[in-house]
Formats: sequence, structure tokens, C-alpha cells
Amino acid sequence: MQNLQLQLADILQYDQFQSAECMAGNTNRLVKWVHIIENSAVGHLMKEHELILTTGMGIHKDVDTFERFLDELIAKNCAGLCIEYGRYIQSIPTTILQKAKKHQFPIVVFHEEVSFSDITQEVHRQIISHQYQLIERLEAYTHTLSKASLTSNRPEALLEVLVEAIGGQCILQLTDEKAVYYPKCDATKKALLEKEAPLIKEILLLSQQYGQLKWYGLHSGIESLFLERTALFIAQIILRKLYSIEKEAVAQQLWKQDWLEGRLSKSEILQHLEKEHDRIRIKQMTVLYVNVANGQLEGQEGFDDVYFTLYARNVFEKRGFTICTTNHQDHYYMIIFNQRDEASMMSRLREAVLKIKKVFKTDTVTRIATGKTVESVEDVPTAYETARTTMYIRKVLQTTDCFYEDVLLGHMILNLQQTMDVKQVMTQYLGPLIAYDEKHSSELIPTLRTYLATNCSKQETAQKLYIVRQTLYHRLKKIEELIGMDSSEPHHRMMLEMMLYAKEFIEKSSKIHE
Repeated sequence: MQNLQLQLADILQYDQFQSAECMAGNTNRLVKWVHIIENSAVGHLMKEHELILTTGMGIHKDVDTFERFLDELIAKNCAGLCIEYGRYIQSIPTTILQKAKKHQFPIVVFHEEVSFSDITQEVHRQIISHQYQLIERLEAYTHTLSKASLTSNRPEALLEVLVEAIGGQCILQLTDEKAVYYPKCDATKKALLEKEAPLIKEILLLSQQYGQLKWYGLHSGIESLFLERTALFIAQIILRKLYSIEKEAVAQQLWKQDWLEGRLSKSEILQHLEKEHDRIRIKQMTVLYVNVANGQLEGQEGFDDVYFTLYARNVFEKRGFTICTTNHQDHYYMIIFNQRDEASMMSRLREAVLKIKKVFKTDTVTRIATGKTVESVEDVPTAYETARTTMYIRKVLQTTDCFYEDVLLGHMILNLQQTMDVKQVMTQYLGPLIAYDEKHSSELIPTLRTYLATNCSKQETAQKLYIVRQTLYHRLKKIEELIGMDSSEPHHRMMLEMMLYAKEFIEKSSKIHE
């Protein structure tokens, strides 16, 4: 393709370089800027691809100074060194030329006096001109890519557009798919390509790597920009394709709701699963419940349920899960199948859920809850019901805990309420303390809760309550007198913690139903 970046060889054709001679090095180096340097001590400030002009005033005194200056320019990968023969330098030392040739570093000499300001002005004008040309070329290429991506749903179609623009050989390697070569090549050429170093751009989809686009050819420095644009449009084609598949899957999800609500037999469930998933391991399952109240994905207006399920599927599959999704209005349910080892399931599940939560703005917008882990497809309705219950517990306690295992006491309280009067049992244990606090405006209940939460540490309890130890001893003695038990004794402690939890749960749930 036409080289849209300025090279030293181009500059040597300018009128100002009629008396110039290249003494050493490769003139195909890129030039991104020009500097006039007369002080060898500032060589370390130079940057890559900068062309240096000098009369030699700062390096003519001895060869060692000249060599140190050259070493710095080589280390910085500068574009070259242009020296005007005259008052300070009339020839280049042999050792300098030998080092420059060894490193293919260009040294250009002017046999006549030249205007450095004219050279600088002309080179900078050409650099800016080349940059404008590059922008125009990229815009035209992007337009061509856009048209091609709209007329084809095959990512490979864009490879032809890329090769037509910059030449060379490209390879598209998508995850779990066969590599696509364009132009097509035989096994011999494929083997030769493996020995070369290609330009590589990742195909990113939903912030995850979905493949790589590789390009082989002569580098002029700008091919990576064309490669980057192509990779972006390939990702868009793949996303549209996945979006279409997910949309169709969402439309065919009625049977999943029947499954969650216990209206399907085991054979019916397995029959449906076999149609949707070729190979699925049915060992550990749970249900994720997502409630989106006017939900918005960060950076988007409105909530797209198809995009949400597509994103969630990507997150879970990367962590070893297969999912089935269904939704109703603002409620989304995901049946999650663990496909890896059982021991790490919870840690991977937590990592995936936290990743999804992070995409959403806050817990007030998006609430997530998980159900109990089950091992049979017939028990998935249990996971479904416990996920809904976890969501209710979150609402009651106003907590960010979203995992079934983190709110087990809440589940226990709700289960007990179906067979007994939990409030009556709670009053039996804590009634004397509640009555005493109400009558004397004391804080025995908060003291007991803090004492148990600190593992019965008197020092830590006093610090958290901002009271002296003597006051704490008095309160603990009064608590033991009123409830008739030692709160530090393991069995009593367990019962008291449960009753304190029940008290909080009953009080907060009653406010919700008011």
C-alpha cells in the first residue's frame, strides 16, 4: 500500500538535501519530528523516530563525546543524524561510521551550508500533510468496512477488505473455530508464516477476548491502525450474530418457566435440555434471580434484556458454567449448571455474580439473589423458590448479601414461621430484655447483640459501645438475671443469636407489610 508515513528516504529527495550524502545506515526509517541539537548533553531527551540536525558544535572536540552522543541516539531509536560539514566538522571519524553501519543507523552529511530552519519547516509540513492523508485514508477505509459489515454476516468477508487496503496475508482465529486464511494458502506457506512475526489485534467481545486477527507483510508503521479498525468491525458482526441467537432463545423460553414452577416431569426437562445443549453436565445447579427496577446498564439508555442475557452468559461460561435463561417483565431467572469441579463452584459463582453486579450502577437499580444448590433437575424449583426468598430477605434486611448461603438464618426464620409462632418464641427468650429496655430506656438488647457479635469479648464490646467496662459488667449481669442464662455458653449463645436475628427480621418485615 502507499506509505502514508514519512521516511528518511523521502526527506533526502527534498531540495534542501541536494548536497547531502548518506554515509551509513538504512534510510527507510520513519521520521516523526525534527530537532536541531548543538549540545551533546541533551541527547537523552530525544525520542523515537526523531531526526537530529547539527553543525557538530557539541560533539567535535573528541571522538568519545561524539560516540556517546551516537550511542544515545541509537538507544532512543532516532530516525537519523544529519551533520553539516563546515566550521566544526569536516569529516566523520571511522569508528563512528563503523558503529553507525553496525546498527544500521543513518548518518547524513551536508557538503554545503544549508538552512536548518527551512529543513525543519518543510519536514514538519510534510509530516502534518501525511497525517491528514492517513486520517482521510482511515475514514475511507472505515466507511468501506461499515458497508461490507452491513451486507455480510460473515467476519471473513472483512478480511478481503483489509488485504485490498494494505496487502499482505491475514489470518482470523476465533475462539473454538478453525483459522481462516486470506488469501487462501497451502500448507507450505502456512508453515512459513509460523516463522514470521505478525501484527496481532485481539477481537474483543463484551470485554472478553474472542479471538485474534493476524497480519503478515512489510510493515510501514500504519498497518496496525487498519488492523484495529477491522478487528472492531469483526467484533460487531459476531455480536450481532450472537444477539440474534440469544433473541431467538429468549423467545423460546416458556418451557423454562414451567420447569421453575414444577410443572414438568424429569423426562420432559431432559428432553428440552438435550435440544438446547449438546453436552451438559447435570450435577450441581442453582438459580440466579435478577430484579431490574428501571434498570440501566452503565453507559446505556434503557435496559436491553437480550444484551443482558448475552453478557451474563459470556461471564458465566468463562467461569465454567452453562446457563438457561428466562424472564418475565423486570424479573430474570438463570438456571446455572456447574460444568467444572464441585469444590470451586461457590467461589466461581460469587466471582461471576460480582462481575455482573459491577456492570450495573447500584444495588438500588439491580438486585440479584441466588437460590439453594441442588443436584437433580426435579429440585430446580426448590432453587427457584429459595432464590425468590433470598430476594425477599434482601429487601427485608436491606442488605447487599445476595447469596443463599449468606442469609441462611433468614430462610430458617421463614421456614419456622410456617410451623410455629416464631414471634412468640422470640418473646419467650428476649421478652424480659425488651420490656426492661422500654421501661428504663436502657440498651440491653443492643449490648447483647454487640457482645455476641464480638465473640463475647468484653474489651471489644465496651469499645464498640463507647462505654467503660464497669458499665458493661453491670449490663451483662442484668441480662443474665433477666433471661436466666449465661449468654457466653455455646448452646445459649446460638439460641440468643438466632432470636436476635428473628427479632430484627420480624420488625423489619412488619414495616414492609404496613
